[in-house]
Amino acid sequence: MDKIVLWVFFFLVSSDGIAQDKSIVHLFFDDGIEKKTGEDEASDSTIINHSNNHRSNTCQKIVQENGTIDFYIDKQFFEWEGSREKDTCTIEAIGKITFSNIGDLIKKVEETNPLYPSSVFEKVYIVEKLGNNQFVKYDVEWRHYIE
Repeated sequence: MDKIVLWVFFFLVSSDGIAQDKSIVHLFFDDGIEKKTGEDEASDSTIINHSNNHRSNTCQKIVQENGTIDFYIDKQFFEWEGSREKDTCTIEAIGKITFSNIGDLIKKVEETNPLYPSSVFEKVYIVEKLGNNQFVKYDVEWRHYIE
């Protein structure tokens, strides 16, 4: 009998985690300057959320020697590794995306799971402007909050 109760409890806890409504979120990254590589040559940037004109003044992109790309946005660390999705997009495709406000996402992470922000959303994409009407969409891992 105890095993049945334990299994029912486990099922309820597991199904509660599965039932959470995880969403796919997009952040817009446009540094407006030539891309650089290495820690000493990081590009400072401003993120602009076109849906509500939210601006983040503390942004940085670092391309590591191994090809990994680190994005730092409002004291949040996002990482793209070569095995994760990376896709080029046209301006028409970008026009169909709803961009999120980083402040709202931070609040949701703090309320839901501040130790593991990557578990809060199904996917997090950073969309970077490359040039005239060309964009890259990175499937990033939201690693952690930086003090």
